[in-house]
Amino acid sequence: MPSIRMGAVLNKKTEAGPQESEPQTEADKPSRFDSMAKVVTLVIAVFGVAQYVYDRVDARASGKKSRSISYIEQYANADMLEARHALAEFWAGQGDLVGIFRNTSVSERAYEALLDASVFRAGRDADIQRALLQVDSFYTQVGFCRSSGLCEAGLLDDYFCETARKYAFVYGPFFDRISDKTGDSGVGRELSAYAVECATVDPAS
Repeated sequence: MPSIRMGAVLNKKTEAGPQESEPQTEADKPSRFDSMAKVVTLVIAVFGVAQYVYDRVDARASGKKSRSISYIEQYANADMLEARHALAEFWAGQGDLVGIFRNTSVSERAYEALLDASVFRAGRDADIQRALLQVDSFYTQVGFCRSSGLCEAGLLDDYFCETARKYAFVYGPFFDRISDKTGDSGVGRELSAYAVECATVDPAS
């Protein structure tokens, strides 16, 4: 009977147990190449971020150095050369004062008294007012670039600090005279501030 035959067939299939699944082909197995590719991609991504950060830091350092060098170059441009020449010419005509400064250690108060009795009384400081304002403007820019961190302090100080300190002492009374005449209390202030700041740098830093 057909029903018996069908039952026999079912019994045979049951006795044979569950059919084994077909073995995985190589295409179905996880690829080692895919895993390695993921690792390499991750490494490249991390390296890319690190390189980007490094480039940004390097660019900032390079920018500071470039701005510092630009001020060193500006110190020798036509306007600054003219101002420095005017100051040199002025002192060439003050032989008596220069002789005193060379042979005697003069305090700030004594220096101001000497200027009051000679240069300022005769109004000769007017001859160098333009040059002094040019120098003041330049050192105001240098001081700002340094204090703001936009320039490399060490590079600026190596080139300008000693001169700035001399200018702050020698021309301090001149700047005060200009301030009294113009009402601008800021004249010479940034130069003096830079002279103090660059002279008090911690040698260990």
